[in-house]
Amino acid sequence: MSVVGTFNDWTPGAHPLKRRSNGTASASVKVPVGTTVRFRYLGENGRWFDDDDADEITVEGSVVLV
Repeated sequence: MSVVGTFNDWTPGAHPLKRRSNGTASASVKVPVGTTVRFRYLGENGRWFDDDDADEITVEGSVVLV
């Protein structure tokens, strides 16, 4: 599973999610302040999904205003 978006040219696998001891998974991405980031998660079997906690969800994916 990985996070894919404007910060990595939508490249699957560039930012894999790592399992945490509390059962969640996460990845760290650095972007400049004032950036609007669009992203989605790519899961098993090519399943794409959005982040319910994003600032906005559009047809292009999850949106976070940094």
